[in-house]
Amino acid sequence: MPAGLLKSELFGHEWGAFTGAVTRTTGRFQLAHQGTLFLDEIGDLPLELQPELLRVLQEQEFERLGSTRSIRVDVRVVAATNQDLEQMVQDRRFRADLFYRLNVFPIMIPPLRERQDDIPLLVRHFVDRFSRRMNRQISHISSAAMEMLRVRSRPGNIRELQNFIERAAIMSPGPELRLPPGELRHLVYRDAPAAIRTLADAERDHIQNVHSRPAEWSAGVTAQPPGLGSPGLRSSIRCASWISVSTSKARLFCSGVSETPNPTSRNQTGVGPTAERKPQRLGTKNMLPKMNGILLSEY
Repeated sequence: MPAGLLKSELFGHEWGAFTGAVTRTTGRFQLAHQGTLFLDEIGDLPLELQPELLRVLQEQEFERLGSTRSIRVDVRVVAATNQDLEQMVQDRRFRADLFYRLNVFPIMIPPLRERQDDIPLLVRHFVDRFSRRMNRQISHISSAAMEMLRVRSRPGNIRELQNFIERAAIMSPGPELRLPPGELRHLVYRDAPAAIRTLADAERDHIQNVHSRPAEWSAGVTAQPPGLGSPGLRSSIRCASWISVSTSKARLFCSGVSETPNPTSRNQTGVGPTAERKPQRLGTKNMLPKMNGILLSEY
């Protein structure tokens, strides 16, 4: 909603205040005099309207749009948001004084994924509501269906659960609640075990990840690559039976291998030749520095 229309909705406007304003309109604050006004999604309030709201909360008075006469009200304001207002204050997208004025008695409601014990109560509540609305007698929910609803991932929280139960009630002709079969394959279990990676896979991926970022450490830098020391790197490369990582202009060879190359010999793991070749000695013109057990050799 544009800021001008939102201001008119909250505070009202006078006749002729803007194009189409043919009558005087009473705003929400004046209608809520000696009562409670609920402001939902307060984090979406435009910055240009935040001083107006701050004045109402602080001084209990405002002016209609197009008027110079102040109107005093006695209103209790309850505001809600799903955004992090403290972070918005740091990002200068929400006024700090308005935040502290609203933050008199904060109530933090955790997301539904952190309140699994509430899900059966909410499911029965929504089933009873939609059963009465649709004139149906849904009185039974199987334990398997309840468990699926309990472990299902819900980014939309209670609104998503409500819509899901409504679809299930529409598709349940009998007394038992039936979950929509087309959506069962989209169930995401939060406690599902992740695939277990071996130590060798993790070590290989880490070495390849470090060497795939040549901009972070190069031949002219004396610091070691993150998490890789000279002895550990040489040992890892030797155990992996000559790992080479190619970049656009260089190939990395293990400089810790000193035995004579023998293409027919195999290491203890039986993966391949222990050393395919020694690092070549380069001339002064093409010499590249040696660091951290790695020799960068042009090819």
